[in-house]
Amino acid sequence: MDNTSHSSSVTLGSQVRRIFRHPLLILLSVVVFAVAGAVYGYMTNSKYTSKASLVVYPLVVDPAGTGSANSAKVDIATESRVASSREVAQNAAKSLIANGDTLSEAQLTSRLMNSVKVTGTSQTAVLDIEVTRPNGTDAARYANAMANAYLQVRSESLKSSVDSALHQIDEQISALEGDNGRAGLLSQLQERRAQIQLTSTTGGRVMSEAQVPSSSSALGPVKMAIVGAVAGLLIGAVLAYGRDRTMRHVGYADRLEDAGIPVHELGSSSEANDAFMLLRTMGAPDGDVKSAGASGIVILPGTDRGVEHLYQMLQRVLPTEYARFTDYASVRDALTRHTPESLVEKSETPLVISLSTATPLSTQLRFVQAGGVALVPVAAATSLQQVRELFAQLDQLEGVNALAVFLDRE
Repeated sequence: MDNTSHSSSVTLGSQVRRIFRHPLLILLSVVVFAVAGAVYGYMTNSKYTSKASLVVYPLVVDPAGTGSANSAKVDIATESRVASSREVAQNAAKSLIANGDTLSEAQLTSRLMNSVKVTGTSQTAVLDIEVTRPNGTDAARYANAMANAYLQVRSESLKSSVDSALHQIDEQISALEGDNGRAGLLSQLQERRAQIQLTSTTGGRVMSEAQVPSSSSALGPVKMAIVGAVAGLLIGAVLAYGRDRTMRHVGYADRLEDAGIPVHELGSSSEANDAFMLLRTMGAPDGDVKSAGASGIVILPGTDRGVEHLYQMLQRVLPTEYARFTDYASVRDALTRHTPESLVEKSETPLVISLSTATPLSTQLRFVQAGGVALVPVAAATSLQQVRELFAQLDQLEGVNALAVFLDRE
């Protein structure tokens, strides 16, 4: 088959056009996500975040000893988990209740754990404790309470480590007392004990207390609506592209090109101009089909109105000396005595014949082979699979110019 058109290369522009051929889907996605964003922004509008920052001191109980209890470096990831633990939240709840909070310890503990976020700064010993609440004052109170509770828990842990180290070294000293031969070792242990007693049990300090925030940390309905609209646009574009790739009907002319089907699109305001452009695509701009090397034009059944439109359009612009017009109903009886090839050959001028769905496929293909030109009217609602199957049959014919004619309106 001689193709007058071929599948265009896939470009960014063509992909964008595919997406925006489904504007309603994109618009719906934008509206839905914008509304959802606005609703979420309204629901979270009264959210206030307050932050307390503190520095954590390393755990060095026995400078002369060894082991994990003597690490000079703070494991900030572990301390972040400790600072957001239930133990710390319970201590903070007790402190808040002591200062007049009316909620129960269990309620406060649950509220603190649900609203606190602890972040450790990498390669440092700094912890940021953030609390988000509908009330800015509560956010600041809770953040400071959590920071102080964490320092209290860490201080108690350090004190416990010091007591444990003192207990162990006291046992060693007791075992050596009275042994004059090991007086030197006993003296060293006593010096170590004195150093351990001087160990600070301060777990850290607050670098900056949480302050009552002056404004909400939430984006608000308007900004969230904008964020939602942008997200909706992106998601809508993805959905539109997916819809375009999976829809079963033709939809638009470019999809035929993408499928490797030669296509000519009608749609100008002038029928005469449409006809001229179609004849030009067929290689007969002056209407002389025979000089273009064709013995006839076969309008294959696509859509009924499309067949009628093409037939009448060509009938108006092609003079009788250039073409003879007929249809399948008029030649059906003659086909019992003659072949499609002989009917085309006997015509003094190129035969323009419109076929119907009642025409057997074998007869359609024989008319096309004899005439040399096949026009397939296609509309947006036409099944793409059916068009592909038809052109797969036409591809097997030699010396045939087959063209899908896309009508943007019927």
